[in-house]
Amino acid sequence: MLALQVGQCGNQLGRALFDKLAEEEDATSSRDSAFFHSPEDFCNERSVVRASNTRRARAVLIDMEPKVIQQCYKPSKSRKAASAWEYEPKNSFTRQSGSGNNWASGYRTQGTQAESELLDLLQSEAERCDLLKGFLTLQSAAGGTGSGLGSFLTEKLADFYPSTSLLNAVVWPYQSGEVIVQNYNAMLTMASLADVGHGIFMLQNDAANLICQKLLRIPHPSFDAMNEVLAAHLASSFLTVDAGSACRSGGLDPLNEICERLCQHPAYKLLDIKMVPLMPHRSKKFSTHSWTGIVKHLHQMQVANAAFEEGVDWDISLATDQGRAFNRSNFSAYDKTGTLISNSKAMLQTLAITMDKAYDMFSHGAPNYTELLGAVNGIETLVQHIVNERTRVLKYEKKSDHENKDAKLLVILHFYEDAISFVRAYEVCICWNGLSTLD
Repeated sequence: MLALQVGQCGNQLGRALFDKLAEEEDATSSRDSAFFHSPEDFCNERSVVRASNTRRARAVLIDMEPKVIQQCYKPSKSRKAASAWEYEPKNSFTRQSGSGNNWASGYRTQGTQAESELLDLLQSEAERCDLLKGFLTLQSAAGGTGSGLGSFLTEKLADFYPSTSLLNAVVWPYQSGEVIVQNYNAMLTMASLADVGHGIFMLQNDAANLICQKLLRIPHPSFDAMNEVLAAHLASSFLTVDAGSACRSGGLDPLNEICERLCQHPAYKLLDIKMVPLMPHRSKKFSTHSWTGIVKHLHQMQVANAAFEEGVDWDISLATDQGRAFNRSNFSAYDKTGTLISNSKAMLQTLAITMDKAYDMFSHGAPNYTELLGAVNGIETLVQHIVNERTRVLKYEKKSDHENKDAKLLVILHFYEDAISFVRAYEVCICWNGLSTLD
C-alpha cells in the first residue's frame, strides 16, 4: 500500500496513522509490512545511503506550503523507541504559494503546474514496491490543496494505474463551518472521487470531536487528539486483512480486500467506520469485553447511525458464526476490539446537509459556476441512486428468499483477540429495513 498525504489535514492524519500502524505492527511482531519499507529493502539500492536502520513509511507527502511537511519529518514526541519509523526524505513535494482554500486552485492551477513532478515522484516510490496493490489518499474536503489537488491526483492515478485499488480517506469538516467555501469544496471533491475512486472513507470531524469528549474524556480536543481517533479507526480496518486472501494474492492487501467486499457496485463507494470499544487509556486495564457485547454494540450503532455507542441500548438478539477477517493480537491494548466497515446509507445525511448548504449559497447569490453546479447535481444524483438501488435490492432479496448471500455482503467486521484458541471474526449482512443477520 502506498499512501498519499495531501494538504495540511492529510499530512497530519497520515503521520498519526503511521504512528498507529507502527505501534500495532510491533505489538504483533509482524515481519512483513504492507505499510513500511524495512531497512533490508534498501540493501540493493546502491544510490541510497541509509543514515539509519529505521523503517520508512511507504508514503509521499504533498502540500503547497512547507510548514506541515517539515513538522512531519521531525521525530514524534509520542513515538516510542520500539515503534520508531520515519519518512523517506526525498518523498515530499512542497511549494510556497498555498491554495487559499480554493478547490479550483488546487485542482487546476497547482495540479496542472506540478503534474509532471508529482507523477515522477509517485512512480519512483511505486517502483520500490515489489507488488503495488493500492493507493490510499489522505485528504480533507474543506481546504484547497487536500480537496482540489487530492482530486486531481486521484484522477491521474486512475489513468496511470487502472488495475490498482484506489481508496480515499476524506476528512469531512465541522458542520458548523471551518471555511466559508467548504460546502463548495466538498461537493467538487466528492463529485470527482465518486467518478474515478474505488472507495471513499468519510471521516467526520464532528464525530471525532464527540468521541474525544464523551468517551475519551478530553474536554477540549485538539486536532492531534482527533487525528489519533481517526487514525485508530483506519488502522483497525487495515490490520485485519483476510489471511487466506493475503496468501492467495502474494502478500498483505488491505485496500483490495475492502474494495472487493464493499465497493463492487458503483453506488457502494461511500464507506463508514465504526469501532468498539473506545475509552481512556487509564481505563483499559480495568475493562473486559465479550464478543456478543461488541457485536451487539456495533449493530446498535449501525442501526442508529451513531458514531459511538454511548446512550445506545436496545435489546437486539444476534446469531453469530465464524467469518474470515480476524487478527488474534490485541489492538490498542484492548482485550477485544471490533471494527465495522459499512457501505450503508450512513453517510447520506452528511452529504445531504452539505448539498443543502451549497444550494443555499447559490440562492443567496454566492459565486456559482457551471462545473460547480454540475458537481452538486452529480452528488444529488449519486445520493438518489444509492437510495433507489438499495430499495430495488431489498425487493429482490425478499423475492429471492436469501438465495444469494454472497451478493448481499455489505459490512465487514474485524475482531482482535489475544487467545490463540479463540475463533475468529464475523461478516455482517445488513438488510435495508434495519434488521441484520450474521452469515
